[in-house]
Amino acid sequence: MPKLKFNHVFKRFGDIEAVKQINLDVKEGEFMVLLGPTGAGKTTLLRLAAGLETCDEGDITLANRNMHSVAPSERDVAFVFQQYSLYPHMSVYDNLAFPLRSKIRNMPEADIKKRIGKVAEVLRISHKLQNKATKLSGGEMQRVAIGRALVRRPALYLMDEPLSSLDAKLRADLRVELKRIQQELGATILYVTHDQIEAMTLGDRIGVLKDGEIVQVGTPKEIYSNPNSDYVATRLGLPQINVLPKQCFDEHFSEEDVAFVGVRTEHLSLKASGEGKYSAVVRRVEHLGDQCHLHLDFHQEKITMLVPSNTTLKPSERVSFDFMNPVLFDKAGLRLRGITY
Repeated sequence: MPKLKFNHVFKRFGDIEAVKQINLDVKEGEFMVLLGPTGAGKTTLLRLAAGLETCDEGDITLANRNMHSVAPSERDVAFVFQQYSLYPHMSVYDNLAFPLRSKIRNMPEADIKKRIGKVAEVLRISHKLQNKATKLSGGEMQRVAIGRALVRRPALYLMDEPLSSLDAKLRADLRVELKRIQQELGATILYVTHDQIEAMTLGDRIGVLKDGEIVQVGTPKEIYSNPNSDYVATRLGLPQINVLPKQCFDEHFSEEDVAFVGVRTEHLSLKASGEGKYSAVVRRVEHLGDQCHLHLDFHQEKITMLVPSNTTLKPSERVSFDFMNPVLFDKAGLRLRGITY
């Protein structure tokens, strides 16, 4: 049985349909990531699961129990917000102990101490327990916020872009830590983000959202390799997939249904001058240390290609290229299958 289940869920705010016809199962012990831009409905789904919003239509079940009339405090979920939301006048220990000292749980202090000790060890903040929250770094504060959810041992963790306010290095470090913690605890997590790297590295499965609808669900590899639309294809991959009108490729794609051709950057290959089937002009060379992004002008369209970091190409030079494994889309941007090149 799924730990969390959305069944035909709708939520409206006035005339705006925030989420539409959502059907989603989150499995026991799964790290499920919802990926989409601002306004796609990600946070609304978390708030519905937490009971902070109510469904206009449909049902949400947690551990096979319908949540329709269950108060947020009785849902056995923990919510980790984008901001740290710590009590600044309290120590790290007291911040972690706060949910366990509530009237609902009223846990004995000896048990609180034992549980906090275990969580602090997992989070690697044991040496910070007596520090005031205001004396912590950003990464440490977010670990405490996550720890305050972990000590509760709920049936479900809801996480609303908890790493987005951190700098790049802290985000990378905490991504690794969060995945490690989830695997060690066997926790069930529903995590929302607009960051494709977080989605790819954290998620056992990814649900891609667009305008309040889930348009594809699958493992990171499935979503990346087999997107069902150009929208999904462009959500994953850095640099972004190149999607071009088929007219750019002469008569190569003759099928009438084909309107757009998608080519991943790693499937483009630079050739010696005149040896590639297609030619383009270098617009910009972006050096990134271990690799280089080559930005090309091609039939009034833009293409990005990966090339070795020692490239000597310069803007305005003409180059030749070939490609493989194209992904084909129709006029509506939907994936066309059964056509191979």
